[in-house]
Amino acid sequence: MRTLFQKLKQRPLLRWFLLLVVFTVSTLLGSILYWRYHRLDSFPDVGEPFDVAAYRAQYDGVAENPFDQIRKASAELRKFQGQPKYRMVTPMVWVPWEKRRIVEREYIVETDPALDLWLSVSEASKGYEVHPREYNSSSLLQVSQDSREFSRLVFARIGRRMEEGKKAEVLQLQNQFLNLNQQFRGNSLISELCAISCFLIYCQDVLPFVLQQESINIDDLQQLQQQLREYHASCPPLSENMKTEYMMLENERAARIAKNSMMSVITREDEASRRMLNLIYQNWMKHCDLPAWERPPYLQKMFTTYSQESFLKMGVQRHQLGMYQSDSNKIILQAYSNLSYTQTLFGEMLPTIQQMTVATDRDLSRRELAITVVALHIYYREQGSFPESLDALVPEYLDAVPRNRDVFNGQPNQVGTPIDYQLEEGVVKLRPVERFLQLDLYPPGEDPRLQKPKDK
Repeated sequence: MRTLFQKLKQRPLLRWFLLLVVFTVSTLLGSILYWRYHRLDSFPDVGEPFDVAAYRAQYDGVAENPFDQIRKASAELRKFQGQPKYRMVTPMVWVPWEKRRIVEREYIVETDPALDLWLSVSEASKGYEVHPREYNSSSLLQVSQDSREFSRLVFARIGRRMEEGKKAEVLQLQNQFLNLNQQFRGNSLISELCAISCFLIYCQDVLPFVLQQESINIDDLQQLQQQLREYHASCPPLSENMKTEYMMLENERAARIAKNSMMSVITREDEASRRMLNLIYQNWMKHCDLPAWERPPYLQKMFTTYSQESFLKMGVQRHQLGMYQSDSNKIILQAYSNLSYTQTLFGEMLPTIQQMTVATDRDLSRRELAITVVALHIYYREQGSFPESLDALVPEYLDAVPRNRDVFNGQPNQVGTPIDYQLEEGVVKLRPVERFLQLDLYPPGEDPRLQKPKDK
């Protein structure tokens, strides 16, 4: 060591060079440590948007999960769906039994045991298809997808029982469908969309047919309206589906961090991405459940992400970050810009909250309209005609007149206003702003769309 110092004294250039190297390395390490420490300043720690630990543990220790039975029913159903002769069979809702194709009748009869198994858990408590601890991007949620086929089979059975004059069983089947539809709500966005699509078919094809039957009396309609009210009240808000999506992204984020552990140690990306996830979901969950007429405007910002994977595939990856207008928008955008490699994960897996808000708004309006339609038929059977306005239904037949919700339909000035009601020649025309929800209501037995063709 002494010899080395003696040589450095004799070689001033080398001595200065080594000092420069030491200074440069020290400055670089100090800059990295300073940056690493202060990088998190742009990611405010707002805490979890909900009690994540409680949400993870909500199904721990559950002895009986109704989805175990539903999963068995789905497995039985897929045995028949996999048969070549049934691959193109889709049961139509209101085709009379004698008018159905032979292969369709065979399919309905052979799948009856699977449908009975599916219906057997209609009174069960709330269950789960995938546990929140295990939910990830690979969860295909096949059982939720099968719920649409089971719903069609239920509707076909309702039509057949109506033909047979078994009115009590028709009302029971509708109640069982509503209860099972409830099982798929509040679990994930995929399950929620499946439940929404099934209820859409019910409102378009089943409910109008039942209401047109003159054998359905006031007591039956009041029972049906009560079922729809209870169903509507028990449907979870959008924020419940957001929780599952949060858990999915959190699980994927933890896996990505573990895969890049060395990079995370240097950049503190684990803590930065955790705070970013909480920032985004706090904004979403604070506003998504508000009525459309109270909800703040929706904003979108385009981001371009550069990563090794995206560069090899397409050069860059572009995605949008959506949020509701609030005081935290600038903070969210700045923080999102400062993300490192996890920005690619966020771009790939963040749900499109705008589309889900639209779907939820339409579903809310559709549920209210279903209750309103039944109330109109109760009024008709009591008074002999439809009312001149929806106000005549409040409060005896209806709690309140439905209001327009769709803020993305090009008429934001009408959001929150009562839906348009017209009575022309005894036919009710309900005209919400959203054209997909508009419908015509005929007196019992007079709907031309449901009239049986006369025999020649």
